[in-house]
Amino acid sequence: MVITPNILLTGANGQLGKAIAAELLAANMTFVAKSRDELDITNQAALSAFLHQLKPTIIINCAAYTAVDQAETDSATCFAVNELAVKALAEYCDQTESVLIHFSTDYVFDGTSSKPYEEQDKPKPLNQYGKSKLAGELAIQQIACRHYIIRTSWLYGDTGKNFYTTMRKLAQQPQTVKVVDDQIGAPTKVKELAGVLTCILEKHATQQGLPYGTYHYCGDVFKSWYQFAKDIFTEQQSNTPLAAISAADYALSKPGIALRPYNSCLNSQKLKKWLKNNTKF
Repeated sequence: MVITPNILLTGANGQLGKAIAAELLAANMTFVAKSRDELDITNQAALSAFLHQLKPTIIINCAAYTAVDQAETDSATCFAVNELAVKALAEYCDQTESVLIHFSTDYVFDGTSSKPYEEQDKPKPLNQYGKSKLAGELAIQQIACRHYIIRTSWLYGDTGKNFYTTMRKLAQQPQTVKVVDDQIGAPTKVKELAGVLTCILEKHATQQGLPYGTYHYCGDVFKSWYQFAKDIFTEQQSNTPLAAISAADYALSKPGIALRPYNSCLNSQKLKKWLKNNTKF
């Protein structure tokens, strides 16, 4: 007899949460989705009460503090969401032998590597956001619950606030748009990442299931923010001038912004090889 897992999706109103909810529905998976307003995971008493009432056997945590620049002056809130709440979820999963699926970021690395980062490479975040995400990862690993940590980069989709939607709007204006050209990464479609998550769930608890641990997943093409913007402007058939600038020059125009890695490239081959061998993804 196959036991249907009781799935909880947190951060359901965010870009990734919405995409995952849509993919779960398309795969005919039953789940409970909660937005931040419906379930504040930083309220430990309320979170504990809800978890013990619902008794989820799989938690997909899409709740995250992602305001990278704001985190520099609001680190307490950032760590409350990205570390302490994650620790509470991991503790519940450890106590109940449930599974935690948690999303992390390329920003746990400092960007000084000459090649794409692999899962075993040593993290060294540059900013408070990256430090908080690493702290969340370490909390999960130290508690050692059943877990998947999936690091990704440069998430974008057709809706919500992301680089893609921002550039589409800027492509309609007449003024020159300046974009950083010396920070490299892999734009990742949010729908694609949500599809990967669904594949993992479909194979979960089978002999073909993905082993627990930390994985990277990002788009296949590495490019700079400027190159990404250029692609978007071409797609939009925009005549708006686009200018490449350095990260240092951009920082001068935006005092107080957080440091970002120059190399945000992630090596996703371990997870992509598993997907190729075990799914139709």
